[in-house]
Amino acid sequence: MRNRNLIILAVVLALLITISVVQKAGRNHAASQPDTEPVLNAEFAPEDVNRVVVARGEPDSSDVVIERLPDQWVLRNSWSHRADAKRIDALIEVLQDIRGEFRSDDPAVLADYGLGGDDALRVSIYGKDWQEVFSIEIGKKPSRGTGVFVRSPAGDAVFLTRADVLGRLGMYGGATDPKATHFMDLAVRETDRADIEAITTWIDGEATAIEKIYPQPEAAAGDTAIAPVDRSTWEWRITEPERRAAAKTKCDVVLGALAKVRAVDIDDPDADLRGYGLWRAAKRVEARMADGSVFEMRFGNEREASAGSPEGVYMMTSADRTVWVVRKGVVDQIFKKTEDLLPEE
Repeated sequence: MRNRNLIILAVVLALLITISVVQKAGRNHAASQPDTEPVLNAEFAPEDVNRVVVARGEPDSSDVVIERLPDQWVLRNSWSHRADAKRIDALIEVLQDIRGEFRSDDPAVLADYGLGGDDALRVSIYGKDWQEVFSIEIGKKPSRGTGVFVRSPAGDAVFLTRADVLGRLGMYGGATDPKATHFMDLAVRETDRADIEAITTWIDGEATAIEKIYPQPEAAAGDTAIAPVDRSTWEWRITEPERRAAAKTKCDVVLGALAKVRAVDIDDPDADLRGYGLWRAAKRVEARMADGSVFEMRFGNEREASAGSPEGVYMMTSADRTVWVVRKGVVDQIFKKTEDLLPEE
């Protein structure tokens, strides 16, 4: 009788262990493969999108309004400055098939997820006929793990998505006020270093000029043909205020700064240029190109940082009327005194 009871207890224990293992495996499987579903009930082709609006709260001047023109995207609320097409395409791509794990459909708890309030962050997509295709609200990040809570304003269902929608908006610490600068094309100029032949800078009217010197090709004995100049390597010579030898490494720093210029922001191109210090600017640079053309940049006053606006120096180029804001370090790399370009003794 005692042995029989022991056998029954052993069978029951084995059964309980089996059930526990099965349940744990099921939970692990569910955790490793969460049940996701589409957040939005919208179908659209990315090439049909004509407008993207990123706003927080009631519509105002802080909204980011991006529209497609035949040849480029522009930021309507930023003087129609050209936008970075790659960043816009990346945002549209992440929203096209955004999926999430269902969390709640109770409107009473929307605020707990950072959704439904007066200052909610919202992205709206408009189609080729300028009709709204969909909107999506973006709320808080979860206290643990990754992702962000989202919902369609057409309903109360809340989802946790792992899609990097905040990153595509330039918001890495959580939902904040949208910034147009994230979507701006801030490439002022980019050219091959080999295409710049000479550089002249002026500071308060005083010029410093440098030009490239190429190694002279050696002609073979008896060859009367003129050998082509090798423009892949060069030295530098100071030509103003007087002709002197220059240090290649120091002049190449100036060359590199001019070959690739990026801004951190733009400002109102219709404002009085005297307010920017760009009318008869104290600092000016000209780059003479290999094709004979000249590219000019003027640098004005410094701009202090303010809410949503980084500090920098106002700048314009000979290409258009855009008022750029560049880092002060860029200006310091371009404008050198003659003694700063001399070889080390």
